[in-house]
Amino acid sequence: MVLTEIKSLSEFGKKKLLFIPWAIGFISTLIVYFNDFHKPEASPGFFNALDNPIKTIQFFLAFLGSPLGSGTQDQIAFSTVIGGIEIGILLGIILYLLKHLKNYALFHRTVGWLAIASYTIISAAVTAAGRVGLGLETSQDSRYTTFSIYLLVALIHLTVIFADYFTSQKGKDKVKKIKNLSAKISLFVATFSILILHWHSFNYAVAKIQEWYGYRLSGKTCLAFINVVEKKQCITSNLINNYPYVLGVANQLNDIGLLKPDLLKEPNLEKIAASTSDDPKYGAFDGIQKLDNGLYLANGWAILPHRKEPADGVVLTYEDWQGKPIIFDLFLPPRTPRKAVAKMLNNPAYLNSGWYGAFSNSFLPAEEVLKISAWAYDAKNGKAYKLHNDLLLSN
Repeated sequence: MVLTEIKSLSEFGKKKLLFIPWAIGFISTLIVYFNDFHKPEASPGFFNALDNPIKTIQFFLAFLGSPLGSGTQDQIAFSTVIGGIEIGILLGIILYLLKHLKNYALFHRTVGWLAIASYTIISAAVTAAGRVGLGLETSQDSRYTTFSIYLLVALIHLTVIFADYFTSQKGKDKVKKIKNLSAKISLFVATFSILILHWHSFNYAVAKIQEWYGYRLSGKTCLAFINVVEKKQCITSNLINNYPYVLGVANQLNDIGLLKPDLLKEPNLEKIAASTSDDPKYGAFDGIQKLDNGLYLANGWAILPHRKEPADGVVLTYEDWQGKPIIFDLFLPPRTPRKAVAKMLNNPAYLNSGWYGAFSNSFLPAEEVLKISAWAYDAKNGKAYKLHNDLLLSN
């Protein structure tokens, strides 16, 4: 903002007071951030970057190129190349501006975008120095996209500015035509390349969003039943790799009303059962097959019509002597293909609505015959919807 107010080199001295607020803000930020700072033990030190400068430079370039290198076969190498091209273009622009320092009009048009680009360059340098010890793959973390993307944004605008600048130059007809043609070709190639890379990166990002969406819903499903059904693998793989910690903190948060939906405190499913009256539109409980060693294999299909998605989980219950549904197991659907279901409901979103899972008779009371039911679970509203068909199990 300070530089945009300066129209010539002579104005630097006249408006030097404008730099004082910026300097105060910058120094204050450093003091506040580093006050009582203690480096985490697991975090490598800044001086580790000096032990392997080549690796640090590669980290730096891969960091810059990651927004367009995502999803490629060799993502780190591809991102490094893209980052190198971005730095090459930026250096070319800076060298041209240094060579034409007296062109204040061009400087004024580009200085804002150069400032934005420098923010990304500084971020990449600091991250490379502090994180290279954790491995090159950390340069591709999606959380860094909010820093690295600004260089691309700045370069897009700088490219357009320079293309407009060269096409508006006066000179001999032949020279002018060559400059105009070169500027247009460069702009076309840059635009086409960015669009192709962005399309590939966009598709990869959408797939990753859907994947993480599934992980979060799976984790939320297992968390809701953590006091009723022990699913350690689900908790540690989808939430935090510390089951006792999750169990304790989740209940503390639930007790003060910070978890929605609430955690189940007892295995009676009536508290979360939706009034579907065994509506077949939520799916079906197809069958139970007896295996060895007291194991049984259950299967069926389950959907959530109000979300137009497969169910987040399938809850199994048995009917106790009072006729209440008691939870004894929980399945995260592997989402096996059910072409007939998708065709019947005329919705391809239900293609992978199939589910199956094995349970042990050790979870069941010692009765000769039990009535087993299956329920489609919605992790967003905390409701369970009964699937069509109840099956009798000879224990």
